[in-house]
Amino acid sequence: MVALHQRQEIGTAKTWAEPSRNDLSSGTILHQATAEDFKRKETNEEVATKALAAFQEKLVKNNIPARAVKAHFSFRRERLIVWIAAEATVELASVTGDLQRQFATRVETRQLGWRDEAAILGGFGPCGRSMCCSTWLKKFQPVTIDMAREQGLSTNPVATNGMCGCLRCCLRYELKD
Repeated sequence: MVALHQRQEIGTAKTWAEPSRNDLSSGTILHQATAEDFKRKETNEEVATKALAAFQEKLVKNNIPARAVKAHFSFRRERLIVWIAAEATVELASVTGDLQRQFATRVETRQLGWRDEAAILGGFGPCGRSMCCSTWLKKFQPVTIDMAREQGLSTNPVATNGMCGCLRCCLRYELKD
């Protein structure tokens, strides 16, 4: 388990060292996760799924043009983060207030871009592999239609766009430097 800025989250470490010997920039290892910690994580994920459904229901009820994509409770359930996808900035104060009362915790919302939404939802690219953004690609680099032209590819959006509707990230990686 790792504590980040006074918040505790369960995580993984590449190597194990006693907590007193750890000096990690991203946090401090408190202890090796126990069966009880894993049970709490599983319960949090179940409740987060219910919170996501409740949030989406409230969006529909209030006619807010957005989609709830993902929800995450912090380890001790002091905060709930809900990621949303929307065409434009939306006002969510009434929805988050209702959710705070329903789940007795602080609620934060974060709006996602198209590529971030695709990364969270996952899926398979036109190549048949898992989408790069949901597996290994951590930072999105700019992609232009000129990259497709340089490779002799069709500029038809059906051929050049990824699952997110934006130009495929792999167009950048096929270029010669």
